[in-house]
Amino acid sequence: RRNPQTHRRWDYTAGVVLTAIERVGLARRDQTMLAYVKANTDRWVKPDGSIETYRPDEYNLDHVAPGRVLFGLLERTNDARYRKAAALLREQLRTHPRTSEGGFWHKKIYPQQMWLDGLYMAQPFYAQYARTFGEPTAFDDVARQFLLVARHTRDPGTGLMYHGWDAARAQKWADTATGLSQSFWARALGWYVFGVVETLDYFPTEHPDRGAVIQTLRDAADGIARVQDPVTGLWWDVLDQPNRAGNYLEASASSMFSYALAKAARLGYVDARYRQIAE
Repeated sequence: RRNPQTHRRWDYTAGVVLTAIERVGLARRDQTMLAYVKANTDRWVKPDGSIETYRPDEYNLDHVAPGRVLFGLLERTNDARYRKAAALLREQLRTHPRTSEGGFWHKKIYPQQMWLDGLYMAQPFYAQYARTFGEPTAFDDVARQFLLVARHTRDPGTGLMYHGWDAARAQKWADTATGLSQSFWARALGWYVFGVVETLDYFPTEHPDRGAVIQTLRDAADGIARVQDPVTGLWWDVLDQPNRAGNYLEASASSMFSYALAKAARLGYVDARYRQIAE
């Protein structure tokens, strides 16, 4: 059979799809699926470890996310190209622009802005790289990203988190006093909780900030549970406004919430009742 290309460029959507196929392939011991992941990754990752279409100087956290497939490929093939490609992405994080508190800008073209999406895009890769290649101090930085975003974006009244925060309070969407965006966007919060549970797979159990990172997940889970649609079990695109004209039940966010809550409950990060919420 032909081996079609999943996506045309190195970006997070390709990373999500290929990571999912890889996990199913591993669970089923399906070598065809794993070969598919390798063939598609090799369309971008060249023998010298360079990544076609990837430009480090864009400083885009979204382009770190597809690097997660490199670890499994390195383990299964011992091909140095994957280690070199992962090191290239890690190097981006060393020089990536940050807020004054050390938070990664979501992209260079989005100055001083931290978005919930970015916690999925960079932190699972960052933590896995630190664990794989022995960078224990990097976990301090990984934790910092989650704790900064949670501190700035969480609404204590609802437990929900706003999509974005502008440290400069300069964007037209940013509240001039807080720097926050205006809405609780479901998919953004989905990326956040998705990012936490994926990062914790590699985060040291003895790290002093682990408990605080897990607490951000618990806080978010509580807010998510409160706004679950009671009829369908799904979640609305704007989480706290189910009756607003134009709002709709959003499949991507509902999938991410279901996954993150089920995994968090299974691993004991949150109360077991969240398994039923996910189901």
